[in-house]
Amino acid sequence: MASSETGSTRKPEGQPTGRQHVAEPPASSIPGLLERVNPLHSVLRHRYLALGLLFVVTAIGLPVAWLRGKPVYYTEAVVFVSPRFLKNLQDDKELEMQSNSQYREYVQQNVRTINRFDIVDQALQASPAFKTSFRRPNESDRRLAERIQASLEIKPVTDTYQITVGLEADTTEGLAEFLNKLVTIYLGKAKGEEFYASDERLASLAKEGTQLAADIAGKQEQRTQLAQELGVSTFTENYINPYDRLLVSAKEALADSRRKRIEADAAVTMLEGPKTGNPKAWVEAFALDAASKDAAVTTALAALNARRAELLTRSSGLAERHPGRIAAQQEIAEIDNEKRKVLDGLVSSYSRNLVDQRRAEARRARQVEEALSSEVDTQQSQAAFFTRKYQEGISMGLQIDRARKRFDSIDDRSRFLTQEGRAPGFVRMFSEARTPELPIRGGKRKIALLFVIAGLLLAIVIPVGLDVLDPRVFSPTDAARVSGLPLLAWLPDRKQFSEAFWSEQVLRLAHRIDQDRTANGTRIWCFTGAHGKAGTTTVVRALGKALTDLGVSVLTVEADPRTATQSGGLTVLLQGHSTLTNEIEREGDAAPDRLSAGQGDGSGHLPDIHRLLDVLREAANVYGTVLVDVPAVASSVDSEYVSSRADAVVLIARAGSNGAQLTRALKLLERNRPRAVATVLNATPRECSATVEREYAEFRDGTAPTEPGWRTPWLWR
Repeated sequence: MASSETGSTRKPEGQPTGRQHVAEPPASSIPGLLERVNPLHSVLRHRYLALGLLFVVTAIGLPVAWLRGKPVYYTEAVVFVSPRFLKNLQDDKELEMQSNSQYREYVQQNVRTINRFDIVDQALQASPAFKTSFRRPNESDRRLAERIQASLEIKPVTDTYQITVGLEADTTEGLAEFLNKLVTIYLGKAKGEEFYASDERLASLAKEGTQLAADIAGKQEQRTQLAQELGVSTFTENYINPYDRLLVSAKEALADSRRKRIEADAAVTMLEGPKTGNPKAWVEAFALDAASKDAAVTTALAALNARRAELLTRSSGLAERHPGRIAAQQEIAEIDNEKRKVLDGLVSSYSRNLVDQRRAEARRARQVEEALSSEVDTQQSQAAFFTRKYQEGISMGLQIDRARKRFDSIDDRSRFLTQEGRAPGFVRMFSEARTPELPIRGGKRKIALLFVIAGLLLAIVIPVGLDVLDPRVFSPTDAARVSGLPLLAWLPDRKQFSEAFWSEQVLRLAHRIDQDRTANGTRIWCFTGAHGKAGTTTVVRALGKALTDLGVSVLTVEADPRTATQSGGLTVLLQGHSTLTNEIEREGDAAPDRLSAGQGDGSGHLPDIHRLLDVLREAANVYGTVLVDVPAVASSVDSEYVSSRADAVVLIARAGSNGAQLTRALKLLERNRPRAVATVLNATPRECSATVEREYAEFRDGTAPTEPGWRTPWLWR
């Protein structure tokens, strides 16, 4: 049938057709499963099973509660993990948290450390009361510590700097004391790990500090001796070496003396006779130069020169033979002669003493040079000694300063470790554990109540689960899920519903068949059961009457030879011994015409079945709709033959039948490739699904009941 309302498929006349996906129906959907959940109905249906489960679970729970009903107590301590080290002195870069991830890793490290075996074991040894009360019979100390390790609940508190350390026990004796000692021991070990090997580090620092103090004292004594030796009171970089000034002056005097000595040697060498030249002329020249520089000679020569100049002036205007001129020239000659005598005598005198004088000056210059050279060597040696000792004093002072800084650093570090060893550090006790007053769970009543609740839950869940997993088909949703096709109709159980509601559903089926006849020309309808006792005959007869009430001419054909009891009918017609008109039974205007099966031959099959198609076509030419009632398709080959040649096949399944039967029947029909297939669910019980209850309530009262939230598929609201 073309429309989705009829739930079948149809192809043109003469072409092979087949139902889609009959062999592999879709898996059950969640809404379909939820529709089958009806706890009250399930419990009432499986009431003996529910009561048995409740009784068994309760019977087991009572002795368990009596034997195991011990109260469980819980206490916890809180540890504070600071994100920053609380300092007593200066900052220590080793103890800074550089990021949040580093802080979280540090917290997790503490969480994993608190229940360390050595910590738990020390806490147990320090808590004999708890150790005795918590120990199981024949349990060793190691096994007890390992059990406590596994029982400790250690976890960081979200969005805080805290870690909770909790423990459950069936006794309160020593519980809080043990937990507090456990945390205290852990805090001590954590603080020791923050200052790892602090005692050894302090001893090493003290040893190095002692060595530095002795070194400083020795260097200070040496520097004092140097200061006394050099005659200084301090050693500074800006201090000028006094020997440097003396050395510079001595070197300058030496250089000047050497220059003079060189000049004197050169003069002696020149006067004593060089290899080339006229030494006598040089001596006279030096003597003349010395004489010209003599003051007495210079004065006498100046007077003579003045007289000569006067004479030259007086005679300049006279003739050459003038007596005055001649007298003047004679006097001038005498003056020149006198000057020569004076110079010659003085030069002769200077010449005799000049060489000796130059030799004496050269000897004196050489002696002075030698004395100054010795003085320079002495000053240079003293300056070098002073510089070396002074630099040694400065270097020693720098060494003393470095040693003092190192000593101060070691002293600060020692005091830091000593003080910080008593500081709170990163972790500290935030809240101590307290002895619990009330148990958190356990006790005989609680355990017994839990078993009763468990029994009630099992008494409800198991019946509901059995119904949900029940492979039988009850509701229209189950039929559609198993068959893979929408239902053509579903008919209620006549014992549970009113006759009017049943007739309403039959009439709805009749309307759909009439619609398909009008739209697609479907006239021959084959009705077969998915299994035996599906109610096919009842459905065909009620449907024929409903179509008649709609004004459709209907012929119902009983093609089940196993129900034949009278002569004539379809059996005689197929054998060719009668005509269709003669074998039709007319029961009046209120009932459809009927063609009975007739008397069978005991074989369980219709004779000459191949002529049935001609009979049905002849009937279809006279009647608007022909309804053929055949046996269940799984038990009769006649049903397969008729279904393969009818215009449409309606497979009827009775509510409560196994879904495998419906699937098997559909596979058999698919093998015969019928033109169209539809399914009908017969005798649907009232409590099978919410859909059935809602439709019946709407028919009866005109309003749909409100479904409980636990049964409504709320995910698809």
